[in-house]
Amino acid sequence: MTKKSLVLLMISWGSSFAVVQSAVAADCPVDYQVVGRARVVADKLSETECYVSVGLDWPDESMLYRSYLLTSKGLMLVFNSLGDGPESTHTGAREFYFFPHTSDLGLRVIPETKRILVRMTNSDFAEFNSETGQIQGLKKGAVTVESRIAANNAGGVEISDYKMLILDSGFKLGSSPSGISSRKSVFRDQVGRSCEVKNTEIFKYVGGQNELKYSDKDLCQFLYSRCPSLTCNF
Repeated sequence: MTKKSLVLLMISWGSSFAVVQSAVAADCPVDYQVVGRARVVADKLSETECYVSVGLDWPDESMLYRSYLLTSKGLMLVFNSLGDGPESTHTGAREFYFFPHTSDLGLRVIPETKRILVRMTNSDFAEFNSETGQIQGLKKGAVTVESRIAANNAGGVEISDYKMLILDSGFKLGSSPSGISSRKSVFRDQVGRSCEVKNTEIFKYVGGQNELKYSDKDLCQFLYSRCPSLTCNF
C-alpha cells in the first residue's frame, strides 16, 4: 500500500512501514462509524494484517491534526499532519509496539456513551475520545496527549507507567521511524527499565519494507541476552 493511499484513508502512510506478508490470511473486523466527531475505521491493511484507525471525521482546514493507526502486528502509529506542505516536512509519525501478542485486534463502540475502545493485540484496551479523536487512556498505563500539533514534540503522545513490555521507535518526519534501519528504538519493561537497541537488531528489512524479527518467545530470548536488566516473562 502506497503512502498516498494511506493518507487518503487517514490511517497513515508509507510503504516503509508495511509488513512483509506471510502465508496466513488475516480475519479482520470490518467497520466504519462516525462517533461524535471521530471517525473509526476497521479493515484489512494487507492480506495478513488488520488495522483500526481513529481520528477526527473532518480535520481542520489548516491540515493540522493527529490520528491513530493500530494494527494486528502490535503497532500503534501516531500520525501527525503538520499543515499543508510536502510529506517529508509536513507529516510525521511516532510508533509504539506492544507485547506480547495474546489477542486479536478488536473494536467496540458503545453508542449510548460514545465510548471508543480498541482491544490491542497484547489484550490491553486503548480508549479514544469521541469529540477530539485522541487517545485518552490505556488500562495498563498512563497516556499524556499534548494538544499542540508540532514537529518538535515527538508526535505529542507519551506513554508512561506501562505494566507490560513496550517498544518505542520514536518520532520521524516524513516516514516511519522503525522503517529507518540506521535508527534506534527503546524497550521499556513493566517496572520502567529501558534498553536501547538498533533497529536492525529487532526489525528485518526486505524491499523497503520492515517487520519485527521475533516471535514473542524468541523476543524474550533475545532480550535475556541483549538487555538482561529487562523483565520479559511471557
